[in-house]
Amino acid sequence: MSGAISIGSFLGHANGGVAKSTSTWITGKIGRKSLTQVPGGTAKISSPLSAPPHVDSGVPRIQLSGRLQQVLTDFKAGGSPCLTNRCGTRVMSETDFITLVGHPPKETRFFGLKNMSGHYKAVVAGLQGYHKALNHEIPKSPKAAVYDAKGMIDSLNDLHKSAKEYIEKHEGNSSDPKAVDAMKTLQEEIKKEIALIKEVAGKANAGQLKGMTWGQALTGANYRLLDTISQHHDGLLDLSKSVESFGAGAANQVSKLVYNTPQGVKETVFKPDPERENSESFRTGTLFFLGINPDKPCYAARNVATAFISESLGLGVAPHCGIALHNGKIGMAMDLAQGKSLQRNVDVPMTAQSLANYTAIGQGSEESLKALNYTNKNGVWVKTETKLEISKIFKGDKEIEANFQKEASKLEWMDAICGQYDRHPGNYLVDVDPVTKQVTITGIDNDFCFGTKPEKVDGKFGQCIGLPQLIDKDTAARLKATDFDRDLAPTLGTLISSDELSAAKSRFTQLQRYALELEENGKVVDNWQTWPGQKGKSVETFLKEEAPKDSSYYTRELMSEKASAHIH
Repeated sequence: MSGAISIGSFLGHANGGVAKSTSTWITGKIGRKSLTQVPGGTAKISSPLSAPPHVDSGVPRIQLSGRLQQVLTDFKAGGSPCLTNRCGTRVMSETDFITLVGHPPKETRFFGLKNMSGHYKAVVAGLQGYHKALNHEIPKSPKAAVYDAKGMIDSLNDLHKSAKEYIEKHEGNSSDPKAVDAMKTLQEEIKKEIALIKEVAGKANAGQLKGMTWGQALTGANYRLLDTISQHHDGLLDLSKSVESFGAGAANQVSKLVYNTPQGVKETVFKPDPERENSESFRTGTLFFLGINPDKPCYAARNVATAFISESLGLGVAPHCGIALHNGKIGMAMDLAQGKSLQRNVDVPMTAQSLANYTAIGQGSEESLKALNYTNKNGVWVKTETKLEISKIFKGDKEIEANFQKEASKLEWMDAICGQYDRHPGNYLVDVDPVTKQVTITGIDNDFCFGTKPEKVDGKFGQCIGLPQLIDKDTAARLKATDFDRDLAPTLGTLISSDELSAAKSRFTQLQRYALELEENGKVVDNWQTWPGQKGKSVETFLKEEAPKDSSYYTRELMSEKASAHIH
């Protein structure tokens, strides 16, 4: 790049579930095992299956997008799928250093004048100056950025020298051994920090870190995600369009962050990646059921893994997920998906009769009504209820309805592969092009997936609907052409644990077998609007009348819409 200089020469060298239904539908066999639906009974696969023979269908492998490849490369280089576990030790602040020593620099008097411990004072002052410098923006000029880096390294070397002199003077005869130990710890941190500065200087020299402060860039390098974070940091934020409290997922508060990048405006949803799950209900409930370690939930990696499955199989039902640094926190930056949720929250006022009834039984007080999830809004007690509206998406147009069925089926297959626990109607967005009538469905909030449990894919758990009832022709071809060990395992292995990878392979293998059975039974759909299906029935009729009622997102949402019809 023009203007770049040699970093090396300038800086030197560094130191079994169950699916319930009332139908009598029978699918036949999945490989060597039977999947049956009996009256009022169950549907299940009796044991794990071996991988089906690989089919060379001639379907070309999908080239992953450059953005996803960059994120995957960074994850692989970092070693740990949990973002918070990738962070090495940085140079401590002066406050942390004083805390480690156990007391501030002592004051002595020499001829009546106060005199603080020389080396200790120099270290504290040096740390103050260094951390102030971290707030400075990296110069746009590569040469100036390298000079800045050299100055920071020089200041750290001075700190290291002061610490060394203190140790030489006080070690062995010191009445304050904690101070000596603190100086030694600082020396080790300084060595690591200098290595990080040289890494950042190399990127700055290539003009890749525009708009970043030294602190942001060094944090990104420390997480071993500098390339990804350089595209999502607070220096690029449009504060007038960003919203801190944009909403909340199942596990964390989210923010809407709008970045002004060289490629244009980028709207994302940011969710910090917690070091551990603190919610006891999630720890002992959802995560326990899924076999996810609550002390290392690695939610961001699970979202990236979901996006990888979506792209690899050509499903297109998951948003791109990058990694961002916001307000000093590392987390996931998910592209803001187009469309709207099928759910709508409605405040339903309490009737006078209901209030009288509650009062009559001693529950009419403000405290009692709040305990019953009522809220007083402008003098009126209301309860927020969820209304589902799917028919408004279709507007009576059968082509739009058919396109929804197709995209919903793709989401069902992705969720089955990922072991998605939380795909309720509020966790996907639907966008309809009024001209082409094409439907786009995007699954969001993909935290609760890729666990070690359950082992089988034929059961219903959480918001999981069990086995999909139909499969799109393109999805079937992709599944048939995909070899898990060759195409998916190398990448998934950098995002989830080995046990979680084994469980993912088991799910994928079972679903490959099941997809072959759907093909044998004529349940592969090439045209969702004209498919004749079994007995000449359309997709809509088959899903509503032949398949279990809640075994597709389409019929589940229709049922929920009917159940919430009384809410206005």
